Amino acid sequence: MSRQNTVPSSDNPSENVSALIPLWDMFNHRSGRLSTDFVKSSNVCVCYADGDYAADEQVYIFYGVRTNADFLVHNGFVYPDNEHDAVKIRLGVSRSDPLYSLRYRLLQTLSLPALAEFYLTPGPFPVDGKLLAFVRIFNMDQKTLDDWIQMEEKHCLNLTLLDGTLDPALETKCWEFLQVRINLLIKQYPAPSEKADNLSTFQQLAHTQIQLELDILKNALVYVKQHLDVVLKS
Repeated sequence: MSRQNTVPSSDNPSENVSALIPLWDMFNHRSGRLSTDFVKSSNVCVCYADGDYAADEQVYIFYGVRTNADFLVHNGFVYPDNEHDAVKIRLGVSRSDPLYSLRYRLLQTLSLPALAEFYLTPGPFPVDGKLLAFVRIFNMDQKTLDDWIQMEEKHCLNLTLLDGTLDPALETKCWEFLQVRINLLIKQYPAPSEKADNLSTFQQLAHTQIQLELDILKNALVYVKQHLDVVLKS
């Protein structure tokens, strides 16, 4: 956590309140795990070091699982090596869709809403199972929806798997759909600035944030294209 932490209320210990801890504001962030805790027996908030530190060496803490967009808005910085970074992709099934009720029913089986925000992440697997399942259900025809709705709930979990042994035609539609959506997201970003070296501090932060998000989107696009090629060749 950063300077704001949840601690038991002095008026009612069974309830938690947010507390500002100025000393914690002296710590910068780096990847790791949460190391702040509240010790009820001594009524103090403690922070455990994430390693050995020498005298005069800067001490770091882990602020929590946050995207760089969250860091920028709430903490005023971006962290290029943020393993928890992500880019939102908002998808929804329109109520005017003739197959809305069927799609909604199958989505409910997987505890997925008809309108949701998913995340594309950095690394080798940028598309998670929930996003994959949503896109598959979104692109199903009526017969396919009927067939899946009749299946047991545990079998429907196959929709979240990368290799869900689905119809190649449906898989092609799904990967093409994701390809189009990611390309649309990329096009919303401004063209790279040729004067990046002359930017103010705040402009540089925004520039870095944009580049990090574009890196995530481009990595996801490569991933999607690879799987689309595999399906087309099968």
